[in-house]
Amino acid sequence: MVLTFAVGVAKPCRVVAVSVAEATLTRMKWNADTRTLELTARNIAALTQKLDDPLSARTLITPCQGLMVTAVEDGAANPALLAENVLHLTRSQLGVLATVGATVTVADVAVVAVPDEAHYSDRQSGEVYMPSSGERW
Repeated sequence: MVLTFAVGVAKPCRVVAVSVAEATLTRMKWNADTRTLELTARNIAALTQKLDDPLSARTLITPCQGLMVTAVEDGAANPALLAENVLHLTRSQLGVLATVGATVTVADVAVVAVPDEAHYSDRQSGEVYMPSSGERW
């Protein structure tokens, strides 16, 4: 089960996603008008590490626009799910996004890697929880 709430109401929105199963708090920025998703270095690292955690849902959610981002292994991406507001990012795409400033395009969505400071300059980052190991960072 995932509980979500938006931080602010204006577009582009910043979103908080809390996964009850994972106890992970994450934020990302989605602009539906420009079809641009900003992921911080921390978001990308969390999604990449969660690929190796069998208990993780591997998903970030933007409730204000209904977009979900799920990390998947190479070859498992299903672009058709974007019609249902699920964006798959593969391990290889996450590898490209590990470089700040990099952009990956999935269907008509530009996913841009931004430095943590772009989203965390006015607040602390949320805790990331790895369900299998119990590690928090």
